[in-house]
Amino acid sequence: MRGKKSLPISDKERAKAARTTIRDQASQLVGDFEQQFGDITCIGLIHIDFSKGGAYRRFLKAGVVKEKCEHYVKYIITQLYRFEGIEKIDQAAFRRKT
Repeated sequence: MRGKKSLPISDKERAKAARTTIRDQASQLVGDFEQQFGDITCIGLIHIDFSKGGAYRRFLKAGVVKEKCEHYVKYIITQLYRFEGIEKIDQAAFRRKT
C-alpha cells in the first residue's frame, strides 16, 4: 500500500496562495461582469428562459448568439487575458471563421 506523499512546505504554501489568487480573480470576474452587464444568468442577460419549450429555437432565430452572447464571451476572454498580464490581444482571434 502506497503512502501519501507529502509536498514540501514551500509547495503547499505556493499552492494555497495560487488557490487564493484564483478565487479572488474569479470573484472579481463575476462581480465585474455583473456590474458591466447587470446579471450573470442567461435569463437575466438575454431574457430567454431555456426551461420553457421552444426557447432554444427562439434563441437561435432571434440571433442572440451573434448580438449578445459572443460579446459576453469576448468580455470574459479579455478579462482572463488581463489576469495573465496580457493587455493586448489579437482581435482577429475573435472573428468567426465561415
